[in-house]
Amino acid sequence: MFCYQCEQTAKGEGCTNVGVCGKQSDVAALQDLLVYALKGLALHAVEGRKWGVNEREVNVFTCEAIFATLTNVNFDPDRIVQLIQHFYTWGSRGFASAQVFRPSFPIMCLTCW
Repeated sequence: MFCYQCEQTAKGEGCTNVGVCGKQSDVAALQDLLVYALKGLALHAVEGRKWGVNEREVNVFTCEAIFATLTNVNFDPDRIVQLIQHFYTWGSRGFASAQVFRPSFPIMCLTCW
């Protein structure tokens, strides 16, 4: 585990065993994976906007999901897993902007992470 998400981090450098806030290593890893997924989603959303595509569902999900990682109040691993699974719904069906443009960057692969 390595977590440096909040102002409570050990010595201001990051927590390595368990979070000073009580976060466990499994939750820290899931939050890291969710942030990685959101970075990929953001790349697609930004590229889509260049083509006139702006999906409200993607925007709302991104805000909700990133908020779940920014506030040290959601240490429920099941909730973080739900958010990651929701992210995968765009991978399986492709969000509308993927139909409109061909991204100029590689598609992010969570299973490779």
